[in-house]
Amino acid sequence: MSGPIETSRRGDVVTVTLNRPEAGNAVDLETARALHRAVVEAEASGALVMVLAARGKVFCAGGDVVSMAESADPGAHLDELAGAMHEALAAMSASPVFVVAAIDGAAAGGGLGLALTADYLVATPRASFLTAYAGVGLTPDSGVSSLLVRSVGMHRALALASSGRVLSAEEARDWGIVAEVVASEELADVVARRAETFARTVGPALGETKRLIRSATETAYVAQLADEQQTIAEAATTPHAQERIRRFVERSAAQQAN
Repeated sequence: MSGPIETSRRGDVVTVTLNRPEAGNAVDLETARALHRAVVEAEASGALVMVLAARGKVFCAGGDVVSMAESADPGAHLDELAGAMHEALAAMSASPVFVVAAIDGAAAGGGLGLALTADYLVATPRASFLTAYAGVGLTPDSGVSSLLVRSVGMHRALALASSGRVLSAEEARDWGIVAEVVASEELADVVARRAETFARTVGPALGETKRLIRSATETAYVAQLADEQQTIAEAATTPHAQERIRRFVERSAAQQAN
């Protein structure tokens, strides 16, 4: 049986694919831990580039809200889930493996954090980017509070986080999040070519280039992840968040029934 993360390799390029399309590739504990393993294994294998892709119509819907709603202790559950996801993202950020993300659907909440952690983003017109936390009464995690500011600036980040505004692929490109926007039918080929070109032309220097550029801005990144983890766990215990999560699950169930 396929797991929540699938991996394959071609030359110096490893492809890691989110494989929970029936759940919008939402991240549960199993997925977060599998993603961490995939990143560690890609680095250990000597790969130079990792392609991050997803099956289905949604790139990543963020944390698994259904599992949050079903948990007897939402705060403890989110603390564990955010911690597992943050380990994966911190490993991806620190890894010398250069990450190219192929985004052909929504990147929401923690999915936005996952996308922002990549080094080079290629999106299609079907892609969209949103923080999503406000809708369920939660605070950002998965590095969103840090990476979004670095990508778009403090006031744009605050506007996105508070309003729930959805950025189109073209807007995300204009705001500096996305490197390229290509047709959906061309995404796989374009990403494969970019990954192969990065590995071939830059070679081993690619990892050092990534380290130098990221080190200029990421001194406090791990500390920010820890703060996010504690804050979202506390937010999940409030009656407001629990009511918003319940409504979200009910809407989702109604949409699936129709």
